[in-house]
Amino acid sequence: VLTMGSDIIAVEAEYGELPGKLHSSPDGREDEHRRGTVFSTCSLYTTAAYGAGMLTLPFAVQEAGPWGGLLLLLLGAATSAVSTAVMSVGAAKLHATTYGALLEKSTRSEVRVSGVSVVDLYFYVYLSGVVVAFLIFIGDFVPPLTSNVPALAWVDRENSIHLVALLFMGPCACMNEMNWMATFGQGSMLVVVFTCCVVIAKSVPQVYDKWDLVVESWNQPIHFSWASLRALGCMFYAFDIGSVVPPTACEMKDQSLSGLVSAAIYGTVGVAIAYIVLAFSVFFSFLGHEWEDGHVGTRSDFTENYGDEDSWMSICRFLLVWTFVCSSTLAFVPGLKSLYICVGQFRGLGDDWEPEMKVRIMMVYGTLVPVALVAAKIPNVGKVVTWLGCVCGAPEILVGPLLLVAWGHVFKDRLMKVVFAVFAIGTMCLLWASSFEGQAATLPHRRL
Repeated sequence: VLTMGSDIIAVEAEYGELPGKLHSSPDGREDEHRRGTVFSTCSLYTTAAYGAGMLTLPFAVQEAGPWGGLLLLLLGAATSAVSTAVMSVGAAKLHATTYGALLEKSTRSEVRVSGVSVVDLYFYVYLSGVVVAFLIFIGDFVPPLTSNVPALAWVDRENSIHLVALLFMGPCACMNEMNWMATFGQGSMLVVVFTCCVVIAKSVPQVYDKWDLVVESWNQPIHFSWASLRALGCMFYAFDIGSVVPPTACEMKDQSLSGLVSAAIYGTVGVAIAYIVLAFSVFFSFLGHEWEDGHVGTRSDFTENYGDEDSWMSICRFLLVWTFVCSSTLAFVPGLKSLYICVGQFRGLGDDWEPEMKVRIMMVYGTLVPVALVAAKIPNVGKVVTWLGCVCGAPEILVGPLLLVAWGHVFKDRLMKVVFAVFAIGTMCLLWASSFEGQAATLPHRRL
């Protein structure tokens, strides 16, 4: 994206007056929501990526081997950076605040039923399913932590899900702004940095004791198998922030090409550094370790490698709940934006209808209450996440950028369009293949 030369100049020229200035809403007024900086946008992108997929990365490296794991991590980071940059530019240029609006405006076509956008309705349902998966995971993650504190013993699986959904996600979603979550997102970044520091400190003596085994693992040749494909799928989903990009990019103050691309690149680089540190520190720490149940190496959820008596890791587990809550909220807000569009279209109020606060509260909790009830009743997060990843994960990463490129909103050169199309379609096919072959094996099943 940063070295496309003439294509960058062509896009910049097509922007006209946009670089360094605010967009205007369709009725000519400046949008009061646009106050995001490059740093706040960066923090939102990184927070959205720091989900449950982060916990599976050491196991994914174990599946692919150190060299293969490093290459796949870099491939996932590069694809995420390009995807996020392309969607940021396209969303700001087309004033598309949801993924559905981005697809419709990029192709200049609409698929409507009773005047309602089918694409936005699909993303409302899909992102509600993503929130269900997050809440299931949070419900499985919290009780083992609170059970050790007598005053919090009442916070069981169902109560933790309802508390997180109704007392945090609901009020934040009612604000209907991505940048309202920026401060919380910066806190979740600090949590991940703290976790990386703890993992590194614990890995030093362990890696030192098995240094010969570590060196030997680097000498192994790269191999490609279904296991490495599963690792690829796991890493792509760990970087996936597709639906978060359009509303976040549209709230930026500096919607110049350099501002949009910088936020995408910096955010992805920050995520990639944290992922590489976590993945390889844990992988080498438990390389060749034999567990009592016969399993060798790291667990699929790396936090399970450390016992409940490990006080530092218990602190990390407790803090990571905050990261997952922030990430799930960032997935929920774009879904609600799609709902507002659908309701506005159905009532004949236009594509940019935004409900007043009282109506918004009813719509937020009208969605959140059944979502929380469903999450509390589903015992296995693996089934939900696997099918969401299979059917929706790969398209969310690459379909939006593919359509923006194909219709000439980003790259002008025909060869670049063909190259990007081949890469995007080929990558989606690989991800679907890896998912259906058995991605559930790489997902964390925590005390289910």
